[in-house]
Amino acid sequence: MNFVRSLCAAIAVSAVVLAAVQARGAGANDPRGIWLTQAGDAKVRVGRCGAGICGTVAWLRDPIDSATGKPQVDDKNENPSLRRRPMIGLSLFIGMKTVALNKWSGRIYNADDGKTYTSTVTLQAPEKLEVQGCVGSLCGSETWRVQACADRRASRKSGRRLSPDKRLVVQKTCATQEFSAAGG
Repeated sequence: MNFVRSLCAAIAVSAVVLAAVQARGAGANDPRGIWLTQAGDAKVRVGRCGAGICGTVAWLRDPIDSATGKPQVDDKNENPSLRRRPMIGLSLFIGMKTVALNKWSGRIYNADDGKTYTSTVTLQAPEKLEVQGCVGSLCGSETWRVQACADRRASRKSGRRLSPDKRLVVQKTCATQEFSAAGG
């Protein structure tokens, strides 16, 4: 009888461990969400597009062009016929396909100079996305933070508190290590 109880307990523990591993694996290779650029001047909505990912501008710190008083447009685009496209809703990732777990490769549009670059996007942690653009062998990269994590850091710096419902989203979205490293 003890053997049967031990066996049942072992099976139950194994089922719990397996469920935890599967739940953790479900979040792997999933960069979906709203990401704050390293400069903090834009938020990009990243989502699935078939076998790859898409990234579109969802928010701008300065959505109105101070010179025209109108919404920002893609005025630096190399193609004159595209210079009137609104910045919000602009697609930045082009042909981003999965090349490895948590890594995509394709091209990225840089609205700051109107050019397109070879690019890789790497999900380094649930709250951290590395975005790299290259011209030949010269590459530059920046780290984007998932918006809930960026909100938490900003609230800590400013001393303001997040609402209870937003705090719950932040706790579910952001890695505990980030907050303990930031003094949380």
